[in-house]
Amino acid sequence: MKNNKTQQDKQNIICSMENEKYLGVFTKNKSRKIYLYCFAICLFSKYQKKDISKIFVVNGRAEKKYENQEGYITLYYGIISKHLLDYLTINTNVTTIKRRKRFLLFLKAFKLADKNIPLGYAIDYLLWKELIFNNNVQEIKSCGHYDRLTTQIALLLKDAKKKYTMRQHGLLPQKIELPNKIPAQCVLTFDQYEREKFQRNVILNKDCKYIIHYESSVKFKDTPKTKTRIGIIDVPIKEMRMIIDIVYKYFSDSEIVLMMHPLNKDQYPPRNNLIIENCDKEWNLDYIFSGPSTLVYDYARCGYSGKIIALDNLNCLSNIEKCYKNIFICRTIDEFEKKALELKRD
Repeated sequence: MKNNKTQQDKQNIICSMENEKYLGVFTKNKSRKIYLYCFAICLFSKYQKKDISKIFVVNGRAEKKYENQEGYITLYYGIISKHLLDYLTINTNVTTIKRRKRFLLFLKAFKLADKNIPLGYAIDYLLWKELIFNNNVQEIKSCGHYDRLTTQIALLLKDAKKKYTMRQHGLLPQKIELPNKIPAQCVLTFDQYEREKFQRNVILNKDCKYIIHYESSVKFKDTPKTKTRIGIIDVPIKEMRMIIDIVYKYFSDSEIVLMMHPLNKDQYPPRNNLIIENCDKEWNLDYIFSGPSTLVYDYARCGYSGKIIALDNLNCLSNIEKCYKNIFICRTIDEFEKKALELKRD
């Protein structure tokens, strides 16, 4: 029986890693980073005995905008603060695990790890398993879709016969070929089109409940302008610099607001009339240019009436174009430039 459980643990970790590789974010150094993170939170996170029957997981700073879900205790994972002392008091996946037990799990991880399972992945998995199996956890909700952490949590909850709820946070590509689909009891999707993508490409079980639920977490600001103002929605794609160059080619005399993506580490050179917004999203814009971003969806659903030109080579936004006449989707950078030129001539 013990050997069967170990094999199940190994299979779960491998499934999580396969999905991570599919996303293209798996690296040789990733295990070391995960190990160091686990060691740090086991050392700094203060033990607290509390009711954690319903958990909402915030994975990193980019997802903090979703925290404080009603009826759930927020649990933080990943680098959500630059200050180590913050980890003394915030809820993490080891908060309810006593320190002695935490480091016993480190020792156990050495036995679980092998040539196919790096040590960092093994210890992270065991810490989450301890949280789910040895506490009164009934449900975990998160904003992941099919990343490593989401896959890992969903598989553990399936083994524990507990509930996993997925909250959509970004638009899905039309075609996804996941190595391992995600078991879930409930998925909150933006609309019926996104629901169909989840049903077809992401969720494993046919009995999953789908709820249409859209709630924008974006807070727009409306600042006065004295001339044409163009918005650019930044997305971490290789074509982003070309998008910016095209906008400047035809609208260099305008005020240009570049709204940065929270996960994009690219540094754009300064330009004339360029305003870089790291957090705020401007509403008072004449036109918006974008890559395949959920923010396009936010502008549309919140009533923005100006024209939006989006490069969507990932085929995420196709259904939005059907619903909103002011949104134009381009599949290639040449088509994007043609639309920008047409807009300039209008």
